[in-house]
Amino acid sequence: MPLLIFPLAYLVMEVVVLVLMAQWLGFGMTLLLFFGSSILGVALLKRAMGLAPQRWFSELQRQGMAAQGNAAMQPVLIAIMLILPGFVTDFLALALALRAWLRPLPKTSGPQTFDADYREERSGPVVIEAEFRREDEPSDDEKK
Repeated sequence: MPLLIFPLAYLVMEVVVLVLMAQWLGFGMTLLLFFGSSILGVALLKRAMGLAPQRWFSELQRQGMAAQGNAAMQPVLIAIMLILPGFVTDFLALALALRAWLRPLPKTSGPQTFDADYREERSGPVVIEAEFRREDEPSDDEKK
Protein backbone atom coordinates (compact mmCIF):
# COMPACT_ATOMS: atom_id res chain seq x y z
CA MET A 1 0.00 0.00 0.00
CA PRO A 2 2.71 2.59 0.81
CA LEU A 3 4.28 1.93 -2.60
CA LEU A 4 1.08 3.08 -4.30
CA ILE A 5 0.91 6.40 -2.46
CA PHE A 6 3.82 8.09 -4.26
CA PRO A 7 2.71 7.33 -7.85
CA LEU A 8 -0.86 8.30 -7.01
CA ALA A 9 0.24 11.56 -5.38
CA TYR A 10 2.49 12.30 -8.35
CA LEU A 11 -0.36 11.66 -10.80
CA VAL A 12 -2.72 13.93 -8.85
CA MET A 13 -0.04 16.65 -8.70
CA GLU A 14 0.53 16.44 -12.48
CA VAL A 15 -3.20 16.74 -13.20
CA VAL A 16 -3.59 19.71 -10.82
CA VAL A 17 -0.62 21.51 -12.41
CA LEU A 18 -1.97 20.74 -15.91
CA VAL A 19 -5.36 22.24 -15.03
CA LEU A 20 -3.75 25.31 -13.42
CA MET A 21 -1.54 25.86 -16.48
CA ALA A 22 -4.56 25.56 -18.79
CA GLN A 23 -6.44 28.15 -16.73
CA TRP A 24 -3.44 30.48 -16.64
CA LEU A 25 -2.17 30.19 -20.23
CA GLY A 26 -5.19 28.86 -22.08
CA PHE A 27 -5.81 25.45 -23.59
CA GLY A 28 -3.91 26.00 -26.86
CA MET A 29 -0.74 27.35 -25.29
CA THR A 30 -0.79 24.61 -22.63
CA LEU A 31 -1.14 21.96 -25.33
CA LEU A 32 1.70 23.55 -27.30
CA LEU A 33 3.97 23.57 -24.23
CA PHE A 34 2.92 20.03 -23.34
CA PHE A 35 3.93 18.57 -26.70
CA GLY A 36 6.75 21.04 -27.32
CA SER A 37 8.60 19.93 -24.20
CA SER A 38 8.36 16.31 -25.34
CA ILE A 39 9.71 17.18 -28.79
CA LEU A 40 12.55 19.13 -27.17
CA GLY A 41 13.26 16.15 -24.93
CA VAL A 42 13.49 13.79 -27.92
CA ALA A 43 15.91 16.15 -29.68
CA LEU A 44 18.04 16.47 -26.55
CA LEU A 45 18.02 12.72 -26.03
CA LYS A 46 19.23 12.07 -29.57
CA ARG A 47 22.10 14.53 -29.04
CA ALA A 48 22.91 13.36 -25.51
CA MET A 49 22.98 9.68 -26.45
CA GLY A 50 25.45 10.47 -29.20
CA LEU A 51 27.80 12.21 -26.77
CA ALA A 52 27.21 10.25 -23.56
CA PRO A 53 29.31 7.14 -24.34
CA GLN A 54 32.29 9.32 -25.25
CA ARG A 55 31.93 11.30 -22.03
CA TRP A 56 31.54 8.16 -19.92
CA PHE A 57 34.61 6.54 -21.49
CA SER A 58 36.81 9.63 -21.12
CA GLU A 59 35.68 10.09 -17.52
CA LEU A 60 36.41 6.44 -16.79
CA GLN A 61 39.87 6.78 -18.33
CA ARG A 62 40.61 9.94 -16.39
CA GLN A 63 39.28 8.92 -12.98
CA GLY A 64 39.40 5.13 -13.13
CA MET A 65 36.82 3.11 -11.24
CA ALA A 66 36.03 6.11 -9.03
CA ALA A 67 34.46 7.91 -12.01
CA GLN A 68 31.18 9.57 -11.26
CA GLY A 69 28.76 9.17 -14.14
CA ASN A 70 26.50 11.96 -12.92
CA ALA A 71 27.94 14.66 -15.14
CA ALA A 72 27.77 12.51 -18.26
CA MET A 73 24.36 11.11 -17.39
CA GLN A 74 22.74 14.43 -16.57
CA PRO A 75 21.77 15.46 -20.14
CA VAL A 76 20.20 12.04 -20.70
CA LEU A 77 18.20 12.33 -17.48
CA ILE A 78 17.07 15.87 -18.37
CA ALA A 79 15.94 14.70 -21.82
CA ILE A 80 13.99 11.75 -20.41
CA MET A 81 12.30 14.01 -17.86
CA LEU A 82 11.26 16.39 -20.66
CA ILE A 83 9.83 13.50 -22.69
CA LEU A 84 7.68 12.29 -19.81
CA PRO A 85 4.23 13.90 -19.96
CA GLY A 86 3.49 16.54 -17.38
CA PHE A 87 4.69 19.91 -16.26
CA VAL A 88 6.07 18.82 -12.88
CA THR A 89 8.74 16.67 -14.55
CA ASP A 90 9.39 19.50 -17.02
CA PHE A 91 10.00 21.95 -14.19
CA LEU A 92 12.27 19.45 -12.44
CA ALA A 93 14.20 18.90 -15.69
CA LEU A 94 14.61 22.64 -16.19
CA ALA A 95 15.81 23.05 -12.60
CA LEU A 96 18.33 20.26 -13.13
CA ALA A 97 19.49 21.84 -16.40
CA LEU A 98 19.82 25.25 -14.74
CA ARG A 99 21.85 23.71 -11.92
CA ALA A 100 24.18 22.03 -14.41
CA TRP A 101 24.51 25.24 -16.43
CA LEU A 102 25.29 27.42 -13.40
CA ARG A 103 27.77 24.96 -11.89
CA PRO A 104 31.19 26.61 -11.75
CA LEU A 105 33.69 25.35 -14.27
CA PRO A 106 36.90 23.80 -12.96
CA LYS A 107 39.74 26.28 -12.75
CA THR A 108 42.49 25.47 -15.19
CA SER A 109 45.55 27.43 -16.20
CA GLY A 110 45.17 26.56 -19.86
CA PRO A 111 44.48 23.64 -22.12
CA GLN A 112 45.06 20.32 -20.45
CA THR A 113 45.54 16.87 -21.88
CA PHE A 114 44.69 13.48 -20.53
CA ASP A 115 48.26 12.95 -19.29
CA ALA A 116 48.35 16.26 -17.42
CA ASP A 117 45.13 15.46 -15.60
CA TYR A 118 46.40 12.00 -14.70
CA ARG A 119 49.70 13.26 -13.31
CA GLU A 120 48.01 15.84 -11.12
CA GLU A 121 45.91 13.19 -9.40
CA ARG A 122 48.88 10.89 -8.71
CA SER A 123 51.13 11.27 -5.74
CA GLY A 124 54.82 10.43 -5.98
CA PRO A 125 57.21 10.29 -8.90
CA VAL A 126 56.15 9.59 -12.45
CA VAL A 127 57.46 6.24 -13.64
CA ILE A 128 57.64 5.49 -17.35
CA GLU A 129 58.14 1.83 -18.21
CA ALA A 130 59.85 1.18 -21.54
CA GLU A 131 62.28 -1.03 -23.35
CA PHE A 132 65.35 0.46 -24.96
CA ARG A 133 68.53 -0.48 -26.73
CA ARG A 134 71.62 1.53 -27.43
CA GLU A 135 72.12 2.55 -31.02
CA ASP A 136 75.91 2.19 -30.90
CA GLU A 137 75.68 -1.51 -29.92
CA PRO A 138 74.55 -4.12 -32.44
CA SER A 139 71.21 -5.76 -31.76
CA ASP A 140 70.77 -9.49 -31.19
CA ASP A 141 69.79 -10.00 -34.84
CA GLU A 142 72.86 -8.20 -36.11
CA LYS A 143 75.25 -10.24 -33.87
CA LYS A 144 74.26 -13.51 -35.55
